[in-house]
Amino acid sequence: MIKNTESKWIVFAFNRTSNAPITGDSANITANLRLDGGDANPIDDTNPTELSDGYYYFDLTAAETNADLIVIIPVSATADVLVIGVPGAVWTESDFTATMKTSLNAATPASVQNIAADGSGFTALGDTRIGNLDGKITDVPAGVRTELTTELGRIDAAISTRTKPADTQARVTLVDECTLNSDMRGTDGANTVEPDPAGTAATLLTDMALDSTVAKEATLETVDGIVDAIKLKTDTLGGAGAITWTYTLTNSVTSAPIDGAEVWITTDVEGTNVIASGVTNTLGVVVFTLDAATLYFWRKKAGYNFTNPVETEVS
Repeated sequence: MIKNTESKWIVFAFNRTSNAPITGDSANITANLRLDGGDANPIDDTNPTELSDGYYYFDLTAAETNADLIVIIPVSATADVLVIGVPGAVWTESDFTATMKTSLNAATPASVQNIAADGSGFTALGDTRIGNLDGKITDVPAGVRTELTTELGRIDAAISTRTKPADTQARVTLVDECTLNSDMRGTDGANTVEPDPAGTAATLLTDMALDSTVAKEATLETVDGIVDAIKLKTDTLGGAGAITWTYTLTNSVTSAPIDGAEVWITTDVEGTNVIASGVTNTLGVVVFTLDAATLYFWRKKAGYNFTNPVETEVS
């Protein structure tokens, strides 16, 4: 769960005698939250939304997740019905996009200095990789893409408005003045050919442009690599479908939940096209967002031998 961010919390209702899941009890279920060991406060979302097979979920506000440790205490007004949180408590995490933004700010300033040496920004390079970066950014999930697009726009604007360093301009002017001074030419065996000031200055500027181009090439490769890493990180986190799908993994012998197991989903039985992944919690549960299809579930954890994959109809 991301700290100080709107989220959802799943609960499970069951009969205290038969342990059978309880459905249709949403109106009777409520819950309190304890933030960092504080007092119990009712959740703003008074009654949860029903999923299926005894599972329900509460919508949480950003304020309700603004703590390091959160405990949920759900109850039902229906006789003989118990409700537990799935999980019962969570440690929150920092916002991944904010962390990436900080990393980008720390990683790019030195490279940006090199790119701007001749007063040009990314858009003046005539390099098709700028378009390629836009395409990759479009593939990144919306939350990450918004932050990244804003940050790259800020960098590009800063680069494009920079001018040549004053020291560079002064040095080029000095060369032009020296070569025009005819008093510096010798006589009697010395070089009497009048220097070409325009050619000399043009050569210097050409060398400077080449050095600047090399710096830009290196920096583009760096930015390209950062975007690839972000896309790889976010492509398969939980899926991107319209159906909330709760997957529970238990021990086939003891029926005990298996926590800390890796679960990933592919569209093919060979396991090559991964569309979602996650790790089970202490109740053996991991929640995905999927589209309706025939999908293949794969499981892995040290000390267990699973039969992979498990074909599942998601609808």
